[in-house]
Amino acid sequence: MKIQNKYNPEKGVSIFLAIVVTATLLGIGVGITSILVEQMATLRSVGDSVLAFYAADGGIERVLRVDTCMLEEIEVERLDCIRATINNLGFDDPDCQGTPTPNNETQCRRDAVAAIPSPPVDRVLPNGATYELEIIPGGGSCPGLNYCAKSTGTYKQAVRKVEISR
Repeated sequence: MKIQNKYNPEKGVSIFLAIVVTATLLGIGVGITSILVEQMATLRSVGDSVLAFYAADGGIERVLRVDTCMLEEIEVERLDCIRATINNLGFDDPDCQGTPTPNNETQCRRDAVAAIPSPPVDRVLPNGATYELEIIPGGGSCPGLNYCAKSTGTYKQAVRKVEISR
């Protein structure tokens, strides 16, 4: 006598395979979607990064503009004068020598300072980007002979830094 098995072990295999394939395809789709969403957010912030970089570059240009106007022989006095001019402090003496005499250098500094937003803490550019400046004397952490200038530009979430040494 032959006993008949009511259960067929191959029944339901196709449903199981269909579920496994569907789950795998769904996982791949979700993974690719999350990668694309991250890349799109990165691409949107690239424009902010460029504006932050140009703000930092604007700060460095300000330092160089003031520096090219100065003819100070003693480097310590030059650095103090650059700091005072950039921060718009003590500008009652535009030639930084105790004798405000009108000359090309003085007018150059006045023009450079006139372009600096006031108050000094509020260095906001017309597009909403900001920059902060730091002047460091040469030697030590500064590889420059005279001084180093660090400018940090910020726009929305993006922050970029530019450093020069002279």
